[in-house]
Formats: sequence, structure tokens, C-alpha cells
Amino acid sequence: ALKYKQNKLYVRKAVQQYTLALIESFDDDVLRAVIHGNRAHAALLLGNFGKALEDAKACVKLDATNVKGLFRAAKSAYGLHKLDECAGFCDAGLRLEPTNNEFRVIIKNVKKQIEVDAKKEKRLAFARVATKEAVSTFADR
Repeated sequence: ALKYKQNKLYVRKAVQQYTLALIESFDDDVLRAVIHGNRAHAALLLGNFGKALEDAKACVKLDATNVKGLFRAAKSAYGLHKLDECAGFCDAGLRLEPTNNEFRVIIKNVKKQIEVDAKKEKRLAFARVATKEAVSTFADR
């Protein structure tokens, strides 16, 4: 537990340093993309998927060929349950690296999650109908 807390502290310090680096004025978009990508990775490690997605998108916007940025964007979008967006990042990553298995695994998980969500929605719809029928039966008495 202590090691985890120490690691978390180091990751937070890394986020601070990346933030300070991004405040600096420089014209190297590739370097700026790498810094955004690294901060996205740190945010993922901390479980902050929203911030990770924001940084990963900034990374990919600055360097569309940054595969790590696309991977981090896909992972954070998946963590936020933005499945269509996640699949889009995976597709872009696979266009750059067609043999990348990490993107394939995420797409497989997205497809499974879409099926789970559809089944859940079907059960909820059935429960809503049953509840409405029960309420109307009770109201008719």
C-alpha cells in the first residue's frame, strides 16, 4: 500500500511537470504532442479518464501519427464509456499500424460492451413496460 501511494505521488508530480512544460513557449508541435501524450498516460494511471482523453486528443491533433496518443485516447474514451469515439481512435491507430494487437483487443472489448449494453437496455425496456402495466392496473382499481 505504501509503494502504491508513493507511485501515485510520483505520477502526480509528473503531471505537474508536464503541465509546467506545456506552459512554456516553444514551436515544436511534435514535442508538445509527446508532452500531452505523456500527461495523458499519467492521467490514465491516476484513473482520470476525462483529463487523459483531453490530453490524448491534443496529442493527436498536434501529431496525427502519434500511435501512443491514439492508444491513450482509445483507452480513456473506453474508460468514459464513449464507445464510438473509442472505436474511432482504434481504427485510426490500426490504419497507422495494421498489426497492432492492442487496438484489436480494445475494439473486441468495445464490441462486447455494446452487446452487453444492448441486452441491458432490452431488459430495462421490458421492466419499464411491465411497471407501466402494473401502475395502470393499480390505477384502474
